[in-house]
Amino acid sequence: MAWSPLIKALSLAALFTDFEKQTALKLVLQAVLYGAFVMAAASLPQTLARRALTGFAVGMVAVAALILVEGSYGAAIYQRLKLAIGDPIRPDLAVKNVAQATYILALFCWPAALFLASRFAKGLSQWMIGTLFIGLVAAAVQMSADAALAGLAVGLLAYCAVAMTGRLAILLLVAATTLYWVAAPLLVLIAVDHGLFLRAQAVLGASWDARLDIWSFATARIMEQPLLGWGLDASRTFGNAIPLHTHDGALQVWLELGAVGALMMATAWLFLLKIIYDLVEVDRRLAAVAAASACAYLMIGAVSFGVWQEWWLALGALAFAVIVALKRVRPAAQNLWLEPTH
Repeated sequence: MAWSPLIKALSLAALFTDFEKQTALKLVLQAVLYGAFVMAAASLPQTLARRALTGFAVGMVAVAALILVEGSYGAAIYQRLKLAIGDPIRPDLAVKNVAQATYILALFCWPAALFLASRFAKGLSQWMIGTLFIGLVAAAVQMSADAALAGLAVGLLAYCAVAMTGRLAILLLVAATTLYWVAAPLLVLIAVDHGLFLRAQAVLGASWDARLDIWSFATARIMEQPLLGWGLDASRTFGNAIPLHTHDGALQVWLELGAVGALMMATAWLFLLKIIYDLVEVDRRLAAVAAASACAYLMIGAVSFGVWQEWWLALGALAFAVIVALKRVRPAAQNLWLEPTH
């Protein structure tokens, strides 16, 4: 943070009076609080974990049903609520705000479905799981939440791969995530040099067209300071060329923290996938669900939000906590379904 242009543009008094600018401090606090939260989830007694997961899973189904209605009627309920509190909102912005719920569902549909399948009677659980996925897909299509659909598709691929091939799929995910974090600027440079961005801009919508322009500009700035980057939150200082962030997690890390930050992020994901790798032999279905949520998180974050957004980081911690709580309530031997003799 010390050499970030954002800090240089602010006085010391402004920094202390506006804690919203203190990204470094907030990241430290989040690491402590979210770490404690995940550890608490991992130590829950089985009864309490089951009760908490029941509320979580039923809540996800309710959210899916609600956004299915909202997607069909242009976020009418949300607009009326905003009007009732004296804060009216444009219909297009209302739809955009409600559409963020699809990102949450794309992240949590996998653990919710796994828990529902074992918690309720077959007919009821099938109805709830169906509502979960139908609500997510229909609302995402109606509200043009492309990132949520991409996250769902990537999560489905990860789930199937881990369920069918086990640890081999995790090793492939390690290679893919490492390539993403470490080689993102190089991949953008190759795409620009070969004219792939120009061809893509000719066929994609305005949203993706803007993203390609941002990625090209950000990569050019990365090449100017590739080792340590421009400093934490520097993405906010390039004006209209980069509105708030790069809309790509790896490029934002490279731009702000350089190669050092990219290697640290790749290492963090290596440790995360190592946990899922170890889980495969204990409970392959839960490992597949964990991989699906992790890949959905990476995919949606790669094209939608700033890396340091508090609510998005909080959702990542919540996903981790849900997985470890699920591990508490599932029977010890989950791989019997893989053995023909059983």
